[in-house]
Amino acid sequence: MLGLTPGCGGAIVAMPLYIRGTVSFGTVVATLAATAGDSAFIILALAPEAALYAYGLAFAAAVLFGYAIDIGGLGVGRVDDVVERIGRPMTDGGFATTSVAQGGPSIADFEMDDDHGHDHDHGSTTPSYLPNESRLLERFSHAVHVAWWVVLAGALVAGVAYLAQGAREPEWSLALTYNGLFTIAGLAGTTLSFYLYLVGRHYIG
Repeated sequence: MLGLTPGCGGAIVAMPLYIRGTVSFGTVVATLAATAGDSAFIILALAPEAALYAYGLAFAAAVLFGYAIDIGGLGVGRVDDVVERIGRPMTDGGFATTSVAQGGPSIADFEMDDDHGHDHDHGSTTPSYLPNESRLLERFSHAVHVAWWVVLAGALVAGVAYLAQGAREPEWSLALTYNGLFTIAGLAGTTLSFYLYLVGRHYIG
């Protein structure tokens, strides 16, 4: 289902999940097999009936092949061994992605002593310009996150309508019109994205 979402975002989401051990390698292959990328927007706008048929076949083929990989192996063990030797790839502000159950570090492991015997907490990812804990910022960040998804849904509708109307270049307009939807969604989405990257991500999991 992640792969069937228009664009390549679903496939991007699957990769760090595999590195963390959350999903199997078969899941990654299934997601990539079902991914239509940006061509999904074209087929949804110009031939929606064909899109449903193509998506149905892609979904079935991807799921079957993904399970075949997980059940039959197909050399996946060698891939998993390579991933385990990557050396605890670091993402999400510096936390090791190897799970604790597999011998990876816990948050407590990031506390270590320096040469002078002082404790330093290397697990905190909150930058110096933000408070470590703030109930207000936490609630506000969750609200912004919801708003970001709402804007994203509006942008998806606008994108499909844009292609259906022959890809006519929209005009800048701050109004509740076809053109205004592009302008408002673009400005709001960009602003919300900056907030989530600079502030929000430190307060939502």
